[in-house]
Amino acid sequence: MRILYRADGGHPIGTGHLFRALRILDRITQLGGVDVILAVSDEAAPRKILQNASFKIEWLPPRTDLESIKPHFKFDSIANIVEELRPDVVVVDMLDTDASEIKQITEKSIPVVTFDDRGDGRLLTSILINILVEEPYPPALPTSVRLLQGGPYVTLSDEFADESSVRIVPEPELAKRILVTMGGADAVGLNCKVAEALAPIREIERVEFVVGPAFQHQDQLIAILEKAEWESKILRSAPSLLPHYKAAEFGIIAGGLAMYEVCRCGLPSLFVPQPIDHQIELSEIMRRAGAVAYVGPGTEITSKDIRDCVESVIGDQLARTSMAANGVGIVDGRGTDRVAESILSLVKE
Repeated sequence: MRILYRADGGHPIGTGHLFRALRILDRITQLGGVDVILAVSDEAAPRKILQNASFKIEWLPPRTDLESIKPHFKFDSIANIVEELRPDVVVVDMLDTDASEIKQITEKSIPVVTFDDRGDGRLLTSILINILVEEPYPPALPTSVRLLQGGPYVTLSDEFADESSVRIVPEPELAKRILVTMGGADAVGLNCKVAEALAPIREIERVEFVVGPAFQHQDQLIAILEKAEWESKILRSAPSLLPHYKAAEFGIIAGGLAMYEVCRCGLPSLFVPQPIDHQIELSEIMRRAGAVAYVGPGTEITSKDIRDCVESVIGDQLARTSMAANGVGIVDGRGTDRVAESILSLVKE
């Protein structure tokens, strides 16, 4: 029995899809009895992230749509693999699929799983898993589509499943230690906008910026930090963000899974999403849940908007305490198990 998983990552689409694939396929491999294959474009970021993968990787030609901030699924990219291996299930982790592309899989009687999918291809899937977006009207989905949605299906790394991942310290009267992470690529340079916003705030003591392997604005960020009123550090490709979340007193976050990570840890945060619709939508969902602060998409708000919000929230102990409590209730860190078991259920069927 075989599972074929299609994902991509790198600049400017970020690396979250690759980490999700790595976690899910590692878990399925551990459960045993199924061969898994990841089909991914051959680029620097995937090579680095997947260098110790425990499963087979089919390296595809590099992406040609290098300016797109979303990965787009084309059946042609895996047509030869599907024909040769005849997988029992195909998983597409590439957002908003087209029905014409998904149909080329399902017409071979192969069930399909998609993630965070609002394209018309989702109507042909067997399982639709949404954690970054919400299905606008679930009753309209065909009865053949199984919808799994929200915090229970968030695929965080195993360390977040332990209760020790939750911060248990009382929120300080004034939050002085800030963690900033704008995703693995940060194609539009939001780290730099956040640094400019924070630079004149004298109440801050230290800011850590975590950037990924696809980040291309480091020189500009360093130049801004040299003028800041506080101590700073840039961490590139940190093995785990958990200790940094737990050491921080406030977060400024973009990127899908990182949004859930800070909620799980109970780190009160301001969301400054990249100009990607699912990040903007998730920010609004979390704001309505009282789990975060949010003033608008990162490319539409100004540095002053960010500064005003940060100055307000880092001095509001009650607001931060409420955010932390509400965030912890959204995700339990066990979503990888649930997703892996759901995919395996299709193989068994």
